[in-house]
Amino acid sequence: MGLPGQEPGARDWLLKLLGLVLTAAAAALGAPFWFDLLNRLVNLRSTGKRPDPAI
Repeated sequence: MGLPGQEPGARDWLLKLLGLVLTAAAAALGAPFWFDLLNRLVNLRSTGKRPDPAI
């Protein structure tokens, strides 16, 4: 990134463009995709043997 008070260079503009493209691609997948992905992650947490309760 450029220094404060310095004009943005080509690298800064390319990084900005890359960020916008990634954001647009993520948004284009839609809410159902993201809710399904989050649901799968939550289900992963509940897999496996439960630990023995500590007394």
